[in-house]
Amino acid sequence: MFVYDDIPAIVRNETIRSVPASLVPPPGITLSGRPIANLSFALNYAFTSGGAGDAPSSDQAGYSATAFQRNVWSYHAVNLAVHLLASLMLFGVMRRTLDTERLKPYAGDAVPVLAFTVALIWLVHPVQTQAVTYVVQRAESLMGLFYLTTLYCAIRATDVTTDRWRWWIAAAVASCALGMGTKEVMITAPVIVWLWSWVFAPSTADDAVVVRARRILHSGLAATWVLLAGLLTFESQGRLVLSRGLSPAGLEGWTWWSYLLTQTGVITHYLGLVFWPSPLVFDYYDWPQAQSLTEAAPRVVFMAAMTGLTAVALLRRNALGFAGAWFLLILVPTSSVFPISTEIAAEHRLYLPIAAPIAVTVVGVFAAARRFAGRPGMPAGPVSRRILTVTATAALVIVVAGLAAATRERNRDYWTDEGLWQDTVSKRPGNARARINYGIDLMSSRRYTEAEQQMRAAIELPADLKTRAQAHLQLGSALSAQGRVDEGVAHLEHALRLDPAIREADAILGQAYSERGDLSLALKHLRRAVDRVPDNPWLLHRTSWLLATAPDEELRDGELAVRLAERAERLTAGQEPAVLESLAAAYAEVGRFEDAGVAARRALALVRAAGQLDSAATLMQHLTLYERRVKLRVHPASPLDGPAPRQK
Repeated sequence: MFVYDDIPAIVRNETIRSVPASLVPPPGITLSGRPIANLSFALNYAFTSGGAGDAPSSDQAGYSATAFQRNVWSYHAVNLAVHLLASLMLFGVMRRTLDTERLKPYAGDAVPVLAFTVALIWLVHPVQTQAVTYVVQRAESLMGLFYLTTLYCAIRATDVTTDRWRWWIAAAVASCALGMGTKEVMITAPVIVWLWSWVFAPSTADDAVVVRARRILHSGLAATWVLLAGLLTFESQGRLVLSRGLSPAGLEGWTWWSYLLTQTGVITHYLGLVFWPSPLVFDYYDWPQAQSLTEAAPRVVFMAAMTGLTAVALLRRNALGFAGAWFLLILVPTSSVFPISTEIAAEHRLYLPIAAPIAVTVVGVFAAARRFAGRPGMPAGPVSRRILTVTATAALVIVVAGLAAATRERNRDYWTDEGLWQDTVSKRPGNARARINYGIDLMSSRRYTEAEQQMRAAIELPADLKTRAQAHLQLGSALSAQGRVDEGVAHLEHALRLDPAIREADAILGQAYSERGDLSLALKHLRRAVDRVPDNPWLLHRTSWLLATAPDEELRDGELAVRLAERAERLTAGQEPAVLESLAAAYAEVGRFEDAGVAARRALALVRAAGQLDSAATLMQHLTLYERRVKLRVHPASPLDGPAPRQK
C-alpha cells in the first residue's frame, strides 16, 4: 500500500494527473526537482486513470485514498519491473567487467556464472526492499537503472571494431541525462564511467579512433551535469540540501563537520547490512549525532583506511579500487558534508552501492576456492571441478534462499502503514518521529489510549522543534478524542507556540473547541485552517456545518456555509454523507429548503446503502424539518461526523 511520503508525493500530487504537468514537480515532496521520476508516476496514473484517477482531491482532505490504494498494485508492478531491468543491467556490467584482462584470470571460464550470481544476490537482497517496495523510492531504483544502463552502454562503446560504438555512446549519454532528471545521486555516474575506463579498459593511446571515441563519450557524459545544474535552479531536494549545507550555521544543530563524522558510523552500518541485513529499519530519525572526533575515532580510522586503500588501488589500476570507488562515490551526495537532518541514514541509499561488496565477495570466494582446489593433495581435473561446482551451487542456493526469505518477511512490514511504524518503534524505541506516526495510525483505528501512550513517549525523546510540536499536536488530538478536551486543548495550543506554521493545528483545535462547545474559537481556527488548505473536504464540511447550525446568530453565515459545502460536495463527488448533510443544513440556513431536502435525501440513500441505521434515523428527522421549512440548530458536531481525519 501507499505509506508515509507516498501520500504527498503520489496521492496528493496533482502534477501526476497530467503527463505534461508532471515535468514540473511541485516543491516540498520527494519528487521535487526530479521530473523523470515524477513523469513515471504520471504514466502510472494515466494507466490506472479509470480507477485511481477517479479520486481527484478527496484524499487531500484526509478521506481515505481508497481509489489510489485499490490500484497501488500497478505502482508496485512498475517498481518491480524497474528492479528486474536494473538487475539485468548489472548482469551485463559484471559479465563484461569480469571478461576484461584484469579480471579474466580470476574468473576463468566462469564469467557468466559469476555475473549471474552477483546480479541474483543483488536482486533478492532484503536491504533493497525500501528502494523497491516503498513506492516513492522509485526515484532511487529508477536512477539506479539509468546509472547501470549508462555504465553498460559506455562499456560497449569501448569496442570500436564496429560502427555501433557511436550508438552506444549516444545511448550512454541519453541514459545519463535521464538519470540526472531522476535523482541527484546520478552526478557521480560520469566519474564512475571514467574510472571504469581507467581501471579496466586496455591502454590504447596509439589508437586514434579509440582515443576519439573515449573523448566523445566522457565529454558527452560530463555535459549532462549542465542538465542537473539547471534542475538545481528549481525548488528541489538537491537544492534544499545544498542550500542548508552551505549555511555557515549549519542546520538544526548540524554542521558539515558533525554530519561528516556521523556519516562514518552510518556508512559502517551500511556495510554491516550488506553481510547481515538485520535489523532493517524504515526510519533512522533518532540516529545519534557524533559529538567529537574522539568519539567517532574508530569509525573515522576505518573510513580513512578504506578511502586511502581505494585511492591507492585506483592509482595502481586495481579492480578493488574501482569497487571501493563505486561504494563510496555513490554515497558521497548523501553521506559526506551536506547535512540531511531529516534523514541521517536511509536503506534505500544502498540500492547501487551494495553491488560492490557483493561482487568483491562472490569473485573473491570463487578465486580462493579455485586456488584451494588446485592445491597438492586435492582431486585433480574434472573431479576437482565437479566438487567445486556442486559446493558452489549448494552455497548459492542456501544464500539466495535465505536472502529471499528475509526479503519476503521484510515486505510484510510494508503491508500496512501501522505495521511499518510499529516495526520501526519496536526496533528503535528512541525514534520520536516513528512513535508519532504510529500513534496517528492508532488514532485512525480509534485506539486513542494507545495513541496517547505513543505521543507521551515521543514528547520525552530527543527531537527537533517541528517534531516536538507534532508530538504535542497529536497528543492533544488523542486526548480530545477521549473526551479530555481541556487537557487536549492545552497541548494543541502548546504545539502552535512551538511551531506557528504547523498546518494541522488549526483544524484539530477547531474540532476540539467545537467539542467543548466554544464555537467562536472553533470557527476562528476552522476558518483559518480552510484558508491554509482550501481543498480539504473535511475542513470545508466541518466549517460549513458550524456556520449553518450554530445557535448564536452572530456566528452563522449561511452564504459562506453554502459556498464551502458546495465545494466539499464537488471535491468528494457527492459520495460523502456528512458533506451532503452540511450542504443540506447550509441550504436551509439561506432558505433554500427544497435544495436542502434534495441533499438530505442523497445523504440518506448513502447511509442506508451502508447499513448505518442510526444515522439514517437522524437524517430522517432533519429531512422532516426541512420539509416543514425549519432551520437546524443542533449539537456542534454533525450527526454523521466521525473523528477528525489524521494526516501525516
